[in-house]
Amino acid sequence: MTTRLVITGVGGFGRTHLENARRLEAEGRVEIVATVDPAVPEAYGSLGEALAKHPADIVIVATPPHTHFALAEQSLRAGADVLLEKPPLPSLGEFERLLALEQQTGHVVQVGFQSLGSHAIEVLQHDVAAVSATGLWSRTNSYWTRSRWAGKRTLDGRPVVDGVATNALAHAVATALRIAGYDRPGFDAAAMTVEVDAYRVNDIETDDTTSLRVTGPGMPTVTCALSLCAPPELVERTDHAAVVQVTSPQASAQFSYTTDVVTRGDTHERFGRTDLLENLLDHRDSGAELIVPLHSTAAFQHVLEALRVAPPPAAIPARHVTWHGEAGDRHPIIADIERLAHDAAVSGRLFRELPAFT
Repeated sequence: MTTRLVITGVGGFGRTHLENARRLEAEGRVEIVATVDPAVPEAYGSLGEALAKHPADIVIVATPPHTHFALAEQSLRAGADVLLEKPPLPSLGEFERLLALEQQTGHVVQVGFQSLGSHAIEVLQHDVAAVSATGLWSRTNSYWTRSRWAGKRTLDGRPVVDGVATNALAHAVATALRIAGYDRPGFDAAAMTVEVDAYRVNDIETDDTTSLRVTGPGMPTVTCALSLCAPPELVERTDHAAVVQVTSPQASAQFSYTTDVVTRGDTHERFGRTDLLENLLDHRDSGAELIVPLHSTAAFQHVLEALRVAPPPAAIPARHVTWHGEAGDRHPIIADIERLAHDAAVSGRLFRELPAFT
């Protein structure tokens, strides 16, 4: 029997999920029985309305972070498995409640950290001494005005936590944590220490530039240095824009998680990637192990929680920033941000320990 699929949020990033689902529908693996998005005329206005008319086996939740728990809960209670877009939940409390709902309903949640489907990760996980991630992207004013929840810590009394480490470059954090083993079975994420050092240039509530450090008993240190205020041309250099550096006693490797390329010295190797929806289908059909089960994102959720409860991000002094472009295309560039991020990641220090932005 073909798996019945409902997709929420098709007017935003959910379009990517819709295109992927159409590919699988053409292969006969799924049937898209409904789409949900109040802003899209041909879609249902609510998930409840769609599920009342179209029972589903899988619901893809690709909506704003503060809506994730309610929609995932509704899906699980309706008898569906869930592919939940990242970041999974905007608070640790909601994460723990959703874990309990999985147990109660007997259905599963796969989290949409697509980079964790890369076949390179298994190769990089051996004999790790330290892991660091750098993410240097550029975002314009229009990015922060794209919706009511963009750049917010809370909205209408609910946590959102839409910052650089928790959303835009969340894959950098999640990938580094996985390679370092912080999601391995038996590891208690509550035992790890998360130090955050958050800043902002834009007029937002959350961070657009952040360093963080994660340590755990007997675990490699993970350091991340991330910014959405980098020169736009860096994004075209995919080997520098978003990478995870893995250090081991024998050698070091650099993983471009957006391209699945691992670099060791002058050697570049491209790896394949397993699609997370296909993996969820295989789990349902044959019991294949989920690549990103909800419980495996506990370490990431603890990082998000640390940022959620931290003091508001510090404003970076104007002398460190130049602005370019006009209106919606206007964007900031932090002076020397590429070097600062590299120094933080390589040394394992936070921005304030370099020091930066003084």
